[in-house]
Amino acid sequence: MKKFLCLLIFTCSILLPIFSEQFIFKVNIISISDRLYLSQNGLCRIGSEGDDTLVFLGGEDTFDILDRYGMKYAFYPAPVYRIDSRYHSYPETVTILSNYEISHSSIAKVFDVGDAWEKTVGGNTYNSNYGSREIYALKISDNPGVNEDEPNILFMGGHHAREPLSVETCLTIIEYLITNYTVNSDVESWVNSNQIWIIPVVNPDGHNVVYTDTNIWWRKNTRDNDGNHSWAVSGDGVDINRNYGWFWGGVGSSSNPSYETYHGTEPFSEPETQAIRDFAEFYKPVFSISYHTYGELVLYPFGYSYTAETPDLDALSNIAENIASKIFKQNGTENYTPKQSVDLYPATGDSDDWLYGELGCFSFTVEMATEFIPQGETTINTICNNNLQGALYLFERIAGSGVTGIIFDSVTGEPIKAEIKISQIDTSTLTPRYSDKEFGRYFWVLDPGQYNLIVSTPGYITYTSPVIETGIYRTECNIGLIMKGPDYISYSFAEVPEGNSYPEQGETGILSISLEAGDVNSYKDLTWELDSSSSYLDILTSTGLISTLNSGDTVSFLVQVHFSGNFEYEEIPVNLSISDTYGRTWLSNFNIKAGDSTPPVISDLGPSGKISEEFREISAVISDSGIGVDADSISLTVDGKKINSSYFSFSEDTGIFKYKPYKKWQEGVHKFTIECEDKIGNTVSVSQQFFFSKERNLIGEIKIVPNPVKSSTELVKIYFPYSSPGTEIKLKIFSLSGELVWEKTGYTQDSLSDDFILWPLINQAGNKIASGVYLLSIEFNPAPDSGDKIIYKKIAVLK
Repeated sequence: MKKFLCLLIFTCSILLPIFSEQFIFKVNIISISDRLYLSQNGLCRIGSEGDDTLVFLGGEDTFDILDRYGMKYAFYPAPVYRIDSRYHSYPETVTILSNYEISHSSIAKVFDVGDAWEKTVGGNTYNSNYGSREIYALKISDNPGVNEDEPNILFMGGHHAREPLSVETCLTIIEYLITNYTVNSDVESWVNSNQIWIIPVVNPDGHNVVYTDTNIWWRKNTRDNDGNHSWAVSGDGVDINRNYGWFWGGVGSSSNPSYETYHGTEPFSEPETQAIRDFAEFYKPVFSISYHTYGELVLYPFGYSYTAETPDLDALSNIAENIASKIFKQNGTENYTPKQSVDLYPATGDSDDWLYGELGCFSFTVEMATEFIPQGETTINTICNNNLQGALYLFERIAGSGVTGIIFDSVTGEPIKAEIKISQIDTSTLTPRYSDKEFGRYFWVLDPGQYNLIVSTPGYITYTSPVIETGIYRTECNIGLIMKGPDYISYSFAEVPEGNSYPEQGETGILSISLEAGDVNSYKDLTWELDSSSSYLDILTSTGLISTLNSGDTVSFLVQVHFSGNFEYEEIPVNLSISDTYGRTWLSNFNIKAGDSTPPVISDLGPSGKISEEFREISAVISDSGIGVDADSISLTVDGKKINSSYFSFSEDTGIFKYKPYKKWQEGVHKFTIECEDKIGNTVSVSQQFFFSKERNLIGEIKIVPNPVKSSTELVKIYFPYSSPGTEIKLKIFSLSGELVWEKTGYTQDSLSDDFILWPLINQAGNKIASGVYLLSIEFNPAPDSGDKIIYKKIAVLK
């Protein structure tokens, strides 16, 4: 064990330090793989020192993890001490919030946004040491008791119990805004035009564990994981900042309840994260800062993976740079460092990733100070006041470059919750962003540039804006969406003269038109009107009413029409207009088919060529005395299988249909069916059966390959392309003197390829033959129906 090999001197203002079983590890980081390894092993990072040193808190098992990977590190026992009296307890913090609400009720109001874990299980009735603590938010605004159509900005502290400095920074922001409201015009403007929310203690139970000196290094909440009613032992608690739902349960968190980064049993398993989730989903903050210690960093999403894409990366990083530039480090000469979270240390389930990925909130983590729990009132005040400057920048930036507006119904003016996209930013990997359902308000923080908004919601026509120019100040773009009308489905004729598919000239028909409401909109007191500019159609019933059409319903209405004029076939255009009581009008244009009740004629269907031709072509003549054949409607079925149209052709000029099979016919009966329509939809179908027979015929020349052949060649192929499978082939090879040199018997196969016999240039005794000319006798049994039973060929063998 290395833990006694070296100790670093730990210098800070402490009272009676007592060394625990935990250690502080300062680990030297060389590469991304180092960061990923530490994250994957669930180590608890408590801070950073520059770009190449991460600081962890851990027990004896941490030595094994670091040694196994060959990490370079220094360590010392983690001291336990009483925190400085400058820090406020949870009851003191609640009292401060309540006093501000009383003394400045015109701009401050306290909201209970949820319960901490101990209260959810009954407080001290569950465990005598437990309390019943709420999570409080202070709202600062010119109408704090009313939810106004204004941007929301959120500040949070106390996610991690052992980071009490984050609570003090939140209280510093509150004090500054409230005490300067009447004396500073900028502050007055910020408070009047925004809804500012400060939640100083997200984790009240854990904060109490630390503040009461029960365990100065406690990080999590106090959930009793094993159900033994214990008090904040190592196996209890959930890391609140690993319990949010964006890529929960991955790297940088642990499934082991004893680990500092235990992520809980499921996303949002903890009442503390449920409270923040419900609050944020309702108010949808534009900006948020979550304060932590330590490292003097400003972090921005994403942090869950090195491969994660952050669509608003440029804008997020620019804002992080500006926040960092406003905050002095403790050395008083430098500023905080901006960094994407994953570049520091990949972690999943934190508040920033969820707020940005799920809600589009530009969320930041500020890692304050150069040590975990700074001591001394002067030091604490300096750090808080320095970080106040970074927070104040957000009030300036929220009025800067970006786009905002209200989405509303173009007729009623009612606000609409709609999905907002920007053409130039691909947010497909994020949860869709929506306008607020109460006000229809949306916000999107952007760098200066040119953008197009795309706004959509079910039941309305999608809107794409012209180019929106963003610059120094926020651009206002209000959008009235146009409701979709009922969808025209189809028409049909309820009455036509018997025997006709469609009415013809001089005839009257009853037209049935069908409409359907979408899944969202319902309509009442609709008026319809039908008209046509065609001289062939008289609309005898041109208007009517539809009392109610609810979402998902279908309705049909009848129109009497008369066809006049001299035509053979027409697609007559009509215009259907639907109006509602608000004066909205929706138009549908379609064509009514009329005339030509005679279907096409299919004749001369049959194969061409000989009955034994294996690739016989099928042909037919398709004609129509009316408007003509619809070539795209022609289909061919052979033996119940539909043939792909790429294998047949049709000439509209001659009416000739041809099908060339893609494989040879099998012997027997085959059924052919041709179906088609004319251009108005009259159909015809014709079927025929034909017999195919395989005759015993040679279908090609007998080939000898190679010929002539060198005696050094190992073999010769004698090909006999024959049409009838199972035919016996006797091959005999003679010398010119008539002596039998070699013989072989083979059989034809049922295959598209030629059959062959191999002669390896040997005699009956198996010896290589001499060079010369040889005679081949090829006998067929049974003999072909036409041609010779025996065919003779010559082959020359050369040295």
